[in-house]
Amino acid sequence: MEFKKIAQETAKTLRSYLTYQAVRLISQQLGETNPGQAIWLGEFSKIIRFRIVIIILRR
Repeated sequence: MEFKKIAQETAKTLRSYLTYQAVRLISQQLGETNPGQAIWLGEFSKIIRFRIVIIILRR
């Protein structure tokens, strides 16, 4: 039972890391091709992260 929980937590962590790396790569490429949209994406990401933190703190 403990191994199943460890595997689930590992998968969750790996998924989060890969998503983070994908967003970084997209942001970097967008910055090279369309700086205005890259700025928008960065600001949008900040807003979403802030909202997620608020939701977590309210729990």
